[in-house]
Parts: sequence; structure tokens; C-alpha cells
Amino acid sequence: MFYSQFKKKPTKVYVALLDIGAGSIGTAIAGLNSRFDKGEIVYTKRYPIPHAAAEAGQTTALRAVSEVLLKAGRDLAKDGVKTLKQTNRRAKITDFQVNVSAPLSQVVVKNFRYQNKKPFWLNKRLFKAISDNIARQVWRDLKASDPADYSDLVMIDSSIISAWVDGYDVDMETLNRKATNVELVHLSSLIRHDLMTMIEAIKERTFPIANLSIHSAMFIYYNLMNLNVPGATNACIFDVADEVTDIGVIEKGVLRYVGRVPTGVHTIARTLQKDTSIPFAEALTLIRHGSNLGLNHGLAGDLIKTKYRAALELELKSASNAVNIPPVLFVRTRLSEPSLLDEVALAALKEVCVQPGRCYAVTDKVMINNWSDDISQTDTILQATVDFFHKTRQ
Repeated sequence: MFYSQFKKKPTKVYVALLDIGAGSIGTAIAGLNSRFDKGEIVYTKRYPIPHAAAEAGQTTALRAVSEVLLKAGRDLAKDGVKTLKQTNRRAKITDFQVNVSAPLSQVVVKNFRYQNKKPFWLNKRLFKAISDNIARQVWRDLKASDPADYSDLVMIDSSIISAWVDGYDVDMETLNRKATNVELVHLSSLIRHDLMTMIEAIKERTFPIANLSIHSAMFIYYNLMNLNVPGATNACIFDVADEVTDIGVIEKGVLRYVGRVPTGVHTIARTLQKDTSIPFAEALTLIRHGSNLGLNHGLAGDLIKTKYRAALELELKSASNAVNIPPVLFVRTRLSEPSLLDEVALAALKEVCVQPGRCYAVTDKVMINNWSDDISQTDTILQATVDFFHKTRQ
């Protein structure tokens, strides 16, 4: 009997996905076999969000996201499930995974150190108590910095992502020993309460029995880089989203710092549009090829080459107070190829870092190493999200 169970043919596990950003929303349904060694996307669709809504303010931007999100959810429940049933009429969605990009999500990293001359007992229960205490400290800090915004936030990730005990990297799940020195890194991800309510409503209407998991895009980005890109052990990672740039610093494979600059691809494109009176789409092209198209003067060039660089430098200098800034930079953008933003990001790193810097453009394809089929025509952001789901289930 044992042999027959071991040789049993893998069954399919199906997951529905939502990728929520300020510039677009993507949906997908993917199937993975129960051994999680191969996956395929059976349905995918992406919906643009009017870029001008972000400029009008947070309330207008969130309203625009909400309107598109509701349509995406309806289509996922109707067209997505219909496509799934055509593939496998008995298929059921077991998981519903959502990733939320900046500025709709934010990440807080806390470094915790405790030392005592007298040995104390460490176990999973104590780690849980420490994690809860750090999460409460995150809330206190948020309340102190912005009391109005504090009450509108919900924590979606709250976990210790790395632990060292007496100088050794340890597994928190199995640890049960005495120690005198503990060093922990705790990560929290947060989104707005009204966005959380909408996600939960879509999940209950469409896939009521599915397991819901929600993560920030930076959390997924960091994990995939850590798993799939060996060169990211000591590196800066920039996530250049539509409206902001998130900055992370990885040290010895652990995300030690996360900061943010309120400028992204669409922010710069809108400024170019105003400065040069060119269409928004053409402004995006200038960002892609600015150094080759003579973007060297005026407010547009000043914004990208001076103000954006200065903002990145300021954030990196702030990070240097907490961690060592490595000379390796990975820049992830929604653009399909290396752009002027990469050059400016590397220039900012070189200004802060004493060593010569190297910069690598990160497309989502770089982070995907689990797919045997041709992914050239698929939505690579969603594909990376599926790969994250696959890795966490492994």
C-alpha cells in the first residue's frame, strides 16, 4: 500500500492571483502539480489604471484602483474560472494569493538584538512572543509618526525573517536551547484597511473556500532574489514602481533595510509630459532611451538626473546608518529593457558607496527558474508571483 501511495500520480493544485499596483492590476489562474515541480498559467489578464489618478491624490488614486479591482475580480470569477474548467472541469481553486505593490503597500524592517550574561532558554514560543512585541513596536512607531494614517493600515506580513543565536544562523521552527546572544530581523508589510476589505470581499465572492494570502511586492521580490539569484546575497535592490521607488538592502542574504523615494516611472513621465508638452506614451519612451535621445537639459533632465538621483542618494545615506551599503545593485522596473533610471540609480549608489558599483537590470524573468514552458508571451510579473507561491509551498 505504501508503494502505491508513493507512486501515485501528482494531482493539480490551482491558485488564483491578483497583482495590485498603482498603474495596473493583473489577474491569473495557475496550476501546479501536487509535488510542486512544474507549473503553468492557464489564464491571465492585465488592466491598466489611469495614470493621472495618482497625481490627483491618494483618495482619487485609491478610488481608481478600486474600480479596476472590482472589474478584475468579476472577470476572474467569470472568464478565469470558465477558462480553467475548459482545461480541467473538476478543477478547484485552493489558494488565492494577492501581491500589492508600492505605494499601496509599505514594508518596515526592524533589527532586534538582545544580550545577557546569564544564559536564557530559546524556543519557538519565545520567538513568537518577540515577533509579536516587535509588531506592536511597529504600530507604536507608525502611530507616533502619522496618527491619522495609522488607523487606516492593516498588517499583512509580520514575521522574523532571520535569526542568529550566539553568532550562528538558526532554524526558529526547531530551536530549543540556551543562549546568551540573539539577533533577529523582523519584517512587517502593511496595506490600507479599505483595500484589505475589498480584497477579502472579492475572495469571498469568487473563491470562498480558498486560502487567502497577501504579501507586499517587496517581500516577494526579496524572497525570489534570495532563492533564485545567488549574486543578491549582499546587494541593494531597487523596485521602481509606477509612483514610488522602494529601496532594500540585503546583507548576508537577509533584507536588513527598506526605504522609499516618492518617485516612480509614471511620476517622471507625467513631469516630462508637462515640461515638454509631449504625450504620456512618448514620455515613457524618453525614460527608456533618454540617454540616446538627448534628454540632457530642461526640467525633465533635471528631474531624472539631479532630483531623482539626489533623493536616491539621501535614502541610501540614511540606510548606511543602519547597514553597510554593498556595491552591487539590482534594479527592477516595469520597463521591458534597461533605461535611464538604471543609470541614475547606479550613479546614486556610486556616490554613497566607497567601492566601484555594478548595476543589473532585473526583469521578472531573471527571478523565474521553475518553468519548463515558453514564458516569452506571458505576464512575467504574474509568473514571478506564481513562482513565489510555488517556492513557499515547496
